[in-house]
Amino acid sequence: MKHFRRSQRAFTLIELLVVIAIIAILAAILMPVFARAREKARLASCISNMKQMGMGAMMYVQDYDELYPVSLQEFDSPGNVSHAGWGDTLGVPGGATGCTSRLAVRAPVFVSIVRPYTKNDQIFHCPTINEPVRYNANGDLCEDFDGSYGYRCYDGFGRPGNVPVFTGGAELAGIIYGLFGPQFTCPQGVQTSSRGWSACGASQASVTKPAEDFLVFCNSWGAHYGVRDADVTAGRTVGGTPVVYMDGHAKFQPIDIGGFMKFICNPLND
Repeated sequence: MKHFRRSQRAFTLIELLVVIAIIAILAAILMPVFARAREKARLASCISNMKQMGMGAMMYVQDYDELYPVSLQEFDSPGNVSHAGWGDTLGVPGGATGCTSRLAVRAPVFVSIVRPYTKNDQIFHCPTINEPVRYNANGDLCEDFDGSYGYRCYDGFGRPGNVPVFTGGAELAGIIYGLFGPQFTCPQGVQTSSRGWSACGASQASVTKPAEDFLVFCNSWGAHYGVRDADVTAGRTVGGTPVVYMDGHAKFQPIDIGGFMKFICNPLND
């Protein structure tokens, strides 16, 4: 009896290359889909963080005669705090191995103002921006590690006496003062009435559109869209950022092409 052995045909080189090409094409199609899905999850986490910050800020407002907190916009430079004399103890320099020296001057930072109400530093960390809160061994808040969010405050004409004086670093103050050129300068009326723009020490009663004006923002205008901040601020593309509004609610705020300055410069008492 004869036994017939079934022949096993191997893939040819061309067939293997075709399979590899198909896999590469599928990967190229699916990777952006996966990236967008991952960013949507990060954005949802960021907005959830901001909802908790909004609730904490509103509890502060109720505890302090319906006045919004006085705080730095952010702590990314010792120059931001050189004229403040109260608030948090702060450590410098920034960076992964820094923050070993204590600044001689104290200053209020938003994360420390809201923490007593939220009991959680993790909410100040946006997974997209990835700027966490970090302290040194002495418990000082570290430069460049005060979280992923910025607060609507700067000094200027008519500022309350306890608001730190701007000396460089914070981008909102730079826009108000026109330090970045005519393209990034608010109208003159906003520059000369900072009390009507800044949330620092402002009363709830002075805010005419609390559901439309921002209080806290995530520190990127384009990352959640997958675009560069510079392209959004220059009006070359759409962008957006999660925002806490003056009434405490939070949501994603789209920024249309050319809409960045309108979003930033809108005063609270218009």
